[in-house]
Amino acid sequence: MHLFLDLDTAIQFLKDTGLIRCQMSCYTCGLDMTWSAIPQRRNQFRWICRRRAATVCSASRSIKHGSWFHHSCLTFQEVLFLTYEIVHNVPAKRILHEYGHGSATVTDWRQFVLEAMAVYLQDNSQKIGGPDKTVDTDDSKFGKRKYHRGHRVQG
Repeated sequence: MHLFLDLDTAIQFLKDTGLIRCQMSCYTCGLDMTWSAIPQRRNQFRWICRRRAATVCSASRSIKHGSWFHHSCLTFQEVLFLTYEIVHNVPAKRILHEYGHGSATVTDWRQFVLEAMAVYLQDNSQKIGGPDKTVDTDDSKFGKRKYHRGHRVQG
């Protein structure tokens, strides 16, 4: 979590891990955009086209564009802290108390993180077994009657 305390360190971490882009092409003229500091903005940085040819291109785009942070109004550090806590299975009440976010924000981020983890596991899972590999399985049967009603589970 020490990576997230300083904004510059957090942004460098995000660039190094590919969570935000290190470069972006202008959507109007196709040239590379530059990373610019905008102190009056909440996240303080934007991609800005600095083309100075016959016509000046003044296109700009959020550094969040096309990233994990794209639709969030939270700062990078807030998202990183929330994600860290969710991945470490910290209860929502503790996150609410510690960071002061609304319950809807924490619930939405928890759902988003869990969905991202599920997609990752689905895309990166492998079948077990295969040629020259033996897989042993055991069958188990678990059951419990509720209020002593219904059929009894044997085995």
